[in-house]
Amino acid sequence: MTTKMTPVAASPSPSAPKFKKGLARSMVFALLMFAVIPVLIMGIAGYARARKLLYEQVAQQIYNISHSYASDLNRSMTTKKIRLDRVSRRPLFIESAEKLSELAPSNASFIYYREQLFSEFDVVNRPDSKPLFENFMLVNTDGVVCAASQANWEGLSLANSEHYPEFITGAHSTGIYDVTPILPEQFAIFTIKPLSAENGKDIGLLIGLTESESAEAFLNKIIFFNPASSAYFIASNEAYVGIDAYTKELAVFEPSHEQKQIIASTMIYREEDERDTLALLEFSNYQETPVVAQVHWMPAVNSGIVLEIPQNVALGQLGSLAPFSILIFILTFGAMSVVLWIASNRVVKPLLDLAATTRHFSEGDWQRRSPIQRDDEIGLLAHSFNKMADELSSLYRSLEDQVNDRTEYIRAAAEVAQSIVSTFDVDELLRKTTRLIVERFDYYHAGIFMIDRAGKMAVLKTAYGPSADEMLEVEHRLAVGSPSIVGWVTANNQPRAASDVGEDPVHFKNKLLPQTRAEVCIPIAIGDLVLGALDVQSTQPEAFDQGSIAVLETLASQIATAIQNVNLFESSKVNLGELERLYRSSRQIYSKSIARCALHFCHLYSRR
Repeated sequence: MTTKMTPVAASPSPSAPKFKKGLARSMVFALLMFAVIPVLIMGIAGYARARKLLYEQVAQQIYNISHSYASDLNRSMTTKKIRLDRVSRRPLFIESAEKLSELAPSNASFIYYREQLFSEFDVVNRPDSKPLFENFMLVNTDGVVCAASQANWEGLSLANSEHYPEFITGAHSTGIYDVTPILPEQFAIFTIKPLSAENGKDIGLLIGLTESESAEAFLNKIIFFNPASSAYFIASNEAYVGIDAYTKELAVFEPSHEQKQIIASTMIYREEDERDTLALLEFSNYQETPVVAQVHWMPAVNSGIVLEIPQNVALGQLGSLAPFSILIFILTFGAMSVVLWIASNRVVKPLLDLAATTRHFSEGDWQRRSPIQRDDEIGLLAHSFNKMADELSSLYRSLEDQVNDRTEYIRAAAEVAQSIVSTFDVDELLRKTTRLIVERFDYYHAGIFMIDRAGKMAVLKTAYGPSADEMLEVEHRLAVGSPSIVGWVTANNQPRAASDVGEDPVHFKNKLLPQTRAEVCIPIAIGDLVLGALDVQSTQPEAFDQGSIAVLETLASQIATAIQNVNLFESSKVNLGELERLYRSSRQIYSKSIARCALHFCHLYSRR
C-alpha cells in the first residue's frame, strides 16, 4: 500500500568544524600578480613614444634631404633664367634672332646669322666652359623652330603640340614629359624667354633645355646615400618620371591609385601655400610596396619632386625595438604565469576534486564523499556538499520506495481494469472489483453501492472485507444525500476523501467496520447520471493521496462503462427475442392470407 511521502530530516552534526575563510585572501594574492598589466601598459606607451620619436626623426631626415636638393634645383633654375635673360639682352643675339625669324634657311645670310646666334648664346651659356643648358632653340611667332643646337629640330613646328600654349605664357621654367616632335617620350625642363626687337616687335621664344640626363643625375644624387629610396618628378602635365629600377634610366611610370590620390591632394595644397611641411605621406607605390614619402613643390620648374623610402627601411629601427619589447613581455608573462599557476592550483585543485566527487555522486555512487582537508571556504564547501549528499541519499531512497509503490498501484489498476472488461455479468464484475482492490492495494474494506430505481437509496451491492458478509445480509444501504460520505458523493457526483474519519463531519461510523481510520468514496457515473459509488476504507490515517485517488477514479469510470456495456448487452438480447417472436407471428399471418386467397380464386373459377 502506498503511503504519503514525508521529507527526510537531516541528522544534526554533533560538532560543526570552524573555518578561517581565507579563500578571499588567497584570491587577492593571486590577482595582485596581475601587476604585469601596468608594466605592459608602460611598455606599450614607451614603445609608442619611441616609435613617434623615430617617426619624427625619419620625417626630419627625409625632409632635409629632399628639401635641400629641391632648393638646389630651384636655385639652379633661377640662375638659368637669369642667364637666359642676359642672352636675350645682347644686341647681336637679338639681331641674329630677328634675321633668322625672317630669313628662309636657303638664304645665304641664314648660316651667318645662325653661327652668330650660337656664338652669342655660348658666351653666356658657358661661363666656365661647362654649358648651363644642354640645348636651346629659337621659335618664331608661328611656333616654328628657326634655329636650334640640334639641327634636326630646325623647321619643326611646336604650334600643334598640346604644350605650346604653356610656352607662350611668359618667361618661366617648366618640366614637361613628351613634347612632340622635339623630345617625344622624354622629360626635360624648358626655360622660356620671350624675345622682342629694339622696336618692340615680337620675335618669338628663346627656349633653353635641361634634358633628361641632367634630371637623371639630379635624381641619382638624391638617392645616392640611400639606394633603397627612390625619387621622381611630377611634371607639369602630371606625368610621373623617375629612374627605372632595371634600366637605371629616366622613364615614365603609372602610379598606384592610392599613390596618385595622396600626392595630388598634397601637391594642390603646396602649390597654393608654396611651403613644405614635415608631414610624411604613407601609401603603397606602383610596385605595391608600402613607403613613406616627402613631396616638395618646386615653383622654379612648375613641377614637384617626391622622395620615398620603403617603410621597412625607414622604420627599420622599430623592427629591433619591437622584438625586444615583445621578449621582455614574454619573459614577464612567463614568470607571472608560473606564479599564477602555483597560486591558482592551490585554489582550483580542491575545487576540481570536489567536482569529481560531485560527478561520481551524480552517476550513482551514493557513498562517495569529499575529503575535508582545509579549514577555509573550500573546506566549508566540501562539508556542505557531504551534508547535502547525506540528505539526498535519504531522499532518494524514500523516492525510490514511493516509485515502487506507485508502480505497484499502476500494475494492480491494470489488472483490475482487465478483470472488469473480461466479464459481462454485473454481479461477478462488482465482486471481482472489490476483491482485487482490497487484495492488490492492501485496503481494509471496499464496497460498491448502486442507486435504486427510485434514485433515493444507495444499496450495497457487493463488498469485500472483514465484515462484508454481515453488511450484505442486512442489506446495508444509505440514503442519497444522507450525512455520510457515500450519501454526499452520490448526491454531488464528486469524490470525497477523509484523511481522518474522526474529524470528517459527514462520515458515517459503521459498527461493523470499527478499525476504519481513512475513507474515500468515488462516484460511479456516466456524465451527470450517478449509477452508484465505490467506497474504500483503510486502517491507516491519510492513506489516500492524490495518486491513489486518481487510480480509484479511473477504476470507478471503468466500472461505470462496464455496467453500461452489460446493460446494453442485456437490452440487445431482449430486443433480439422480441424481433424473433414478431417475425414468427408475421409469417403465420402471411401464410393464412395466402391460403384464403387461393380458395377464393378456386371458387370463382368453378362458377365459370
